[in-house]
Amino acid sequence: MRKTRIATLTIIAALVATGFVLVQPGCGGPSDVQKISAKTEPLRVRRAGGKVETITFAQAMDYHHAHEDHSGTVTSATPKKSSKAKPEDDHDHDDGLCVGIATGYQAIRYTAGALFPDETPSDADFELSVAGSMRGVWDVMKFYTGRKLTKPKKKAKGMSLKSFTFKARRISTGKTLTFRLRDGLIPTEFFAMKNRGVSCGDEALEALKKQAARKILSASPEECFERLAQGK
Repeated sequence: MRKTRIATLTIIAALVATGFVLVQPGCGGPSDVQKISAKTEPLRVRRAGGKVETITFAQAMDYHHAHEDHSGTVTSATPKKSSKAKPEDDHDHDDGLCVGIATGYQAIRYTAGALFPDETPSDADFELSVAGSMRGVWDVMKFYTGRKLTKPKKKAKGMSLKSFTFKARRISTGKTLTFRLRDGLIPTEFFAMKNRGVSCGDEALEALKKQAARKILSASPEECFERLAQGK
């Protein structure tokens, strides 16, 4: 009887442990995203009514994993999970680290510092777009602004560094900013593999994604981007 009870408790403990691992955000391990997030400055945004909200990198990754309707208005951080990935995705819905989320996250920090110095941006006053259609980049920008964003109508052929060209505007002042991810942060082989149609489950591609995302997040926003133009 005692042996049966011990065996039962062992099975229950194993199931609980497995469930714990499954619900944790992943990046080659259950705590990678959390570790990276803890070392990355959170985003700050002022919502309607003046309340300031903080968004960590881990929360942005969770939103990306849970997000399904990539053309609708953002109303929740926990929408239904998508079951279909598109060829131009920078990240499929698996446990990999998303290069798009990392780049979009840093682009928001860069824009906030340049157009909203010494203050927290209001989501209604913050406008940001990117040349490419990478799902992760658009997801984090939607999560931050909390509203529908307009993607480019014409999709560029293939993915390149030009895909990571951003345009930002502070609506209240009309000030604008155009900037692009610096060369060398994303390996050229990453673009070559994506343009050959290599799946995000490919081990070599996953390694390049993790390498690029960590490099982008470990740098300051000013080190990540080169300024192309500024208006007003």
